[in-house]
Amino acid sequence: SISQLVYLKFPVLYLSMRIFVTCFLFLLFSSVFAGELKIYTLDGLQGVEDAEGKVVVPAIYEKLGWSNGTNDIINKTIGFYENGNWGLINIRTRKVGNAGFRILEPFNDYLIEAGKVTPYSNVVKRGLIDEKGEVIIGFNYYTIDELFPGVYKVSEYSERDLYFGVVNSEKVLIPVKHENITVEGNYMVSGSKGLTKRVYKTDGTLLVDEWVDNFRFVHDGYLISKEGYFGKLDQNGGWLHP
Repeated sequence: SISQLVYLKFPVLYLSMRIFVTCFLFLLFSSVFAGELKIYTLDGLQGVEDAEGKVVVPAIYEKLGWSNGTNDIINKTIGFYENGNWGLINIRTRKVGNAGFRILEPFNDYLIEAGKVTPYSNVVKRGLIDEKGEVIIGFNYYTIDELFPGVYKVSEYSERDLYFGVVNSEKVLIPVKHENITVEGNYMVSGSKGLTKRVYKTDGTLLVDEWVDNFRFVHDGYLISKEGYFGKLDQNGGWLHP
């Protein structure tokens, strides 16, 4: 086709033309929309329309949805599939991102998990972006799970083993070097198999300065043990029985 010929001979021009056309169509169709949004298909291509059938995103995309197979429109955003990769459409701001993600799927009500293939390998590193496509957590991790609001358990591979740490949008709270990280009540516990543990607050500071053998949440506080000695903390982390 003509478009394929232009792409092969002038890839930069082709991409510039596509961005221009897409932005123009957004301005034309999506200034106002009403009610629930849904994906529609026209001539084998997909777009988005509102509850009244008004076109919000023109049907110019190979596929709309997410890489995990779902197709829910989340917080006025939806992914689009193109040439083996995914990009993000923000319907609210009419912004279309580049299709540069191998993985793109909803993470929670306001963030999107995205994955990129690392250079010179087929390894996908994951991060988090917001509805505008801004990076919240960099693309450095094998897995990402939310422990507390804005606090994420992440993992990396090293010497064929998976190690865990904890990060937020600003910094590393717990270094990515632990065999396991669990949640006990309002605190995080890091450790390795058969070894002692450390207990952290959600800001990454230590609740207890010393390494412990066990830390467990109970209905009225926390039980803690070390070398055969036991203590108890209240629900706010204050000592009841040192």
